[in-house]
Amino acid sequence: MNLDFSSQQQGPNSLSTFQTALTNRMQQGQSSTNSIVNAYNNRRNSQVTAAPVSRNITYAAKTGNTGSGVERWRSTVQQVLNKLGQPLSGTDAVLRRIKFESSGNPNAINRSDSNAKAGHASQGLMQTIPGTFAANAGSYASKGITDPFASIYAGVNYGIKRYGSISAIDPLNRPRGY
Repeated sequence: MNLDFSSQQQGPNSLSTFQTALTNRMQQGQSSTNSIVNAYNNRRNSQVTAAPVSRNITYAAKTGNTGSGVERWRSTVQQVLNKLGQPLSGTDAVLRRIKFESSGNPNAINRSDSNAKAGHASQGLMQTIPGTFAANAGSYASKGITDPFASIYAGVNYGIKRYGSISAIDPLNRPRGY
């Protein structure tokens, strides 16, 4: 089945509208999960350059880490998984969530979603809000919400507590916020 989203409205809410359309199509059984995820990823990837403007994400100074994107966080994710007693097989799922949430920028802040409008902007690699971060970062909370290790720890810990597993926060299984 060919999913045609070309008539989708453009603008700041187009990704949200697209996500809703995907969810509706999946619930109606109009397409397989894989084709929906592929269509979503294709649409999202085509908007990557516009995302920081439309989502109003601001970027602070670069960190000292080398590399770009999410791959530079692989060893940090694996350290977090070890600390949480989780299998390293969850590494790629967490990296996909980081890519989905912040594109690998530890200083990303979303100033336009419902959390931001309520005064609790999502921040860091895993885009947690301050309350969720504080409740799930454990002894790493003092490092701060934009610290890569603390952000990943809090986000993964929250995901496991809330949804039961790392795979449940994988954008391949949950192509929306977590």
